[in-house]
Amino acid sequence: MKRIKERQYYKMLLTEKEKYLKESNDKINKYIWQAYFKKFNEDHNLFATFDKGWQEKIYLLIDKYASAEEIFWFVRYIKNTNIQRLEDAIIKTNDAKWIYLFAFYIVGANISRLEDATIKTNDAYHIYYFAHDIKNANILKLENAIIKTNNATYIYLFANNIKSANKKRLMQKYKELKFLHNK
Repeated sequence: MKRIKERQYYKMLLTEKEKYLKESNDKINKYIWQAYFKKFNEDHNLFATFDKGWQEKIYLLIDKYASAEEIFWFVRYIKNTNIQRLEDAIIKTNDAKWIYLFAFYIVGANISRLEDATIKTNDAYHIYYFAHDIKNANILKLENAIIKTNNATYIYLFANNIKSANKKRLMQKYKELKFLHNK
């Protein structure tokens, strides 16, 4: 019986050690990413000088440790980046602001995927501005999304400022929300 408890205790210690090592590695890797990010901002051509293996390691650091803002600035200013790979990373952040900015500023971005990601955030402000500012945005899809947010302000703005929107449908939803709010 005593032997079993010793084994369990030993396993528990190993588990704690592995957890500590993983946390330490995460801190080190995050620090490495931040150092690379700083260097890339100083020299926008530096990333292009890396071979494919090193570039892949940088992308892995980005996937795991970069914020949405860092991903956006990285793809915006660093030359010869893989837009598709960074688009995937920014979508994973689920940050409507930076997804919108990625769609607005990054040439070659997949507008449809970024539109879906913006809709998934359910952020009325960015759904509205996506429809308002992004060329080739699917207005009907964004209209349906803005209605699902139940945000009367942005439904009203969408109805009045987006040319191809179904104004009648949007104003009906707006009036319904205002009626419910006044009860």
